[in-house]
Amino acid sequence: ANLLLLPRDVLSRHLAWVGIFSDPEIDALLRPEVSEKTSESALGHANRIVARFSDARSVEEVMYLDFKSWLVDDILTKADRMSMAASIEARAPYLDHRVVEFATSLPIAVRLRGRKTKALLRAALEGVVPVQALKRRKQAFRVPIADWLKGEMSGLAHDLLLSPTAAISPLVNRDRVASLLASPSDSTGRQVWALLVLEIWLTEVFSARPGSSRFVTRT
Repeated sequence: ANLLLLPRDVLSRHLAWVGIFSDPEIDALLRPEVSEKTSESALGHANRIVARFSDARSVEEVMYLDFKSWLVDDILTKADRMSMAASIEARAPYLDHRVVEFATSLPIAVRLRGRKTKALLRAALEGVVPVQALKRRKQAFRVPIADWLKGEMSGLAHDLLLSPTAAISPLVNRDRVASLLASPSDSTGRQVWALLVLEIWLTEVFSARPGSSRFVTRT
């Protein structure tokens, strides 16, 4: 309800929906001296990506943003790494350029039909796949991060993020991190996971560069 009712432009609303931290949460998490030096925002980055669609309908902008960010930086990256790790040559047939070009050329009213997902694909496969499959709701592959943080990963998360020598220590408010660790839920679990990934990435980056000073710029 908060996402729907607050006055936001479409990109701000989309980022609020898919984002891990809200702007107030980022301000509470970062140390003041770090937050003051931040000159970039997710919204500014998103606006630059969709600049070529300044005259297009807002839904086209969001679709293009997902094409250029979430698809390549998240979904396809994970599929590629996991399949290669298992020596599997995976393919994403719906991403054939001819399929994409045809799909994106269709009017929005044809592609989106209320809350019904994948309407065209379901219609195309009528009589080919079982009716139960056509009517089945979309199911996301969710990782039980909150459960992990309540159990086997609890100690690891505390040790990595609250250590005095943690790579993120110069960047974040320790009390805020401790608060997130103390109450793992679906939302805070994603936030803790993001911090764990950042901590491990920073540690690997700086350990690979002997003698380099620690500095971070946020984009």
